[in-house]
Amino acid sequence: MASDDNIILSERFRDSFARVVVCSADNVHFRLDEDNLQFNTGAFPFPNPRTNPNTVVHLPESAATLEILFQYIYPFRYSLALPEDLDFDTFISLADAAEKYEIVGLIYACELMFNNNFMLLYDHPMEMLKFAVKHDNQKLVKRIKDTVLESSGSWQTSTILPELAKILSNEEYKSWSIQREQKLVNRIEEDQSHHRHGIIQEPRFRFSLW
Repeated sequence: MASDDNIILSERFRDSFARVVVCSADNVHFRLDEDNLQFNTGAFPFPNPRTNPNTVVHLPESAATLEILFQYIYPFRYSLALPEDLDFDTFISLADAAEKYEIVGLIYACELMFNNNFMLLYDHPMEMLKFAVKHDNQKLVKRIKDTVLESSGSWQTSTILPELAKILSNEEYKSWSIQREQKLVNRIEEDQSHHRHGIIQEPRFRFSLW
């Protein structure tokens, strides 16, 4: 396969002795060690290379995503691409692939990013929520909910509510709506109390909580 002039090989994963060949969505081939795939992934769809030696595994991820993903199935240490060095689109694609193929080391690295980088949740609430719901990460769903409910303002109702309705189940959407309304009531009461006591504050309701 590697002798085909039309094939583009990964710069890093091109070992001619590796038996598993993976093709990215943009037609880059990766030659991977069977044992590393078997022991470091939990749900990777590769055939037995001994009985299917000419099979190429086609994946929907881009070469850029797979180039990073496959680093986490090899015993690299200092040359690993780290999630915090990536732009958001690359990072969320990588996190999704890590969950999909059950690459535990990368899942853990992405979890650290979720936990330590508040701006991920603030800047990309809908994308993060889609990811959390898709992979049933209830801890992350709760953190996103808390972030949205505690914010006073950059998400507008006209754009956020329809998106939430598409992502959340009916029960989850109902729960978020009730908590949102209660939060608004609490803030209105707080502002009224400040007004009665002559405390001047910047207006906080130019935008909806969502």
